Formats: sequence, structure tokens, C-alpha cells
Amino acid sequence: MDAHLEVAEGCVAYCRSFSDRIHNSDEGELLLELDAHSAQLFKILEYRNDENLTKNGVALHKDIEALRDIAYHSKRESETLVKLAEQSRKDGRALKALSVLGTLYLPATFIATIFSSSLIQAQQANASEINTHFVFARQFWLFIVMTVPLMLLTAGCMIWVEKR
Repeated sequence: MDAHLEVAEGCVAYCRSFSDRIHNSDEGELLLELDAHSAQLFKILEYRNDENLTKNGVALHKDIEALRDIAYHSKRESETLVKLAEQSRKDGRALKALSVLGTLYLPATFIATIFSSSLIQAQQANASEINTHFVFARQFWLFIVMTVPLMLLTAGCMIWVEKR
């Protein structure tokens, strides 16, 4: 910035001295001097333009390198995301298979639990008869009273988790 200020002050001083010479010289000398000065100014501007182009070229090269680096890392991250997506898809298939198996065996597990407990009992009418019938225990209603609210609580938790 100081260099530009010095150049500007030099130009002002030169213009003042040039103005004094205009009044004391003829037109031919002034035109030659103006041509020389315009050529000199053109060279200065050309030099500064080349300087700026060089700086811009270096900055552009750095930007291109940075963009290449970003593109390389983006490609690596994309490849990693593709691998993660594939692994998630495989995991989803496994979980679906486990869910289907669990759903298929759930009724059988329920029936086995009921019959293995004392809630339902097989009784014969007489010791001499072959026919048996099932009798519900007096506390069977406790099973229903406890199971239904737990099922509703579980369903509510699932709905709440899905909405979050």
C-alpha cells in the first residue's frame, strides 16, 4: 500500500512540474514527451498485469489442488458409504428372517406355555373313562388381566419409538 502511495505522490509531483513545462515549451516537444511517458506507463501497467496474472495463476493452481483433494476424499467417502449401505442391507435381511421365524414360532410357544402351566388341566370324568376334557384353573383370569395390559404397553412403546 505504501508503494502505491509513493507512486501516486510521484505522479502528482510530476504532473505539477509537467504543467509548469507546458506553459514554457512548444507543442512538438510536449507530444514527444507525452509519447515517451505513455510508453513508460504502458510498460508499468503491463508489468503489474503480468505480476497479477502470476499471482492469480499460483492461487488458481492451489485451488485446483484443493479441489482435487476434496474430490479424492469425496470418492473415498462415497465408496465407504456404499459398503456401509450394502452391509446394512445384509443386516436388514438377517433381521427380517429372524423376525419371520419368531413370528412363526410365537403361536406354538404361546400354546406350549399355556398347556405347561397350571392354567389349563386335563381331567378325566371318572377313573374308568378314557375321555378327558380340559378345565381352566380358577386363576386363569389373572393371566388375561396381566397379559393384555403388557401387550398394550409393548405396542405403545413400539409406536412411540417409531414416531421418534
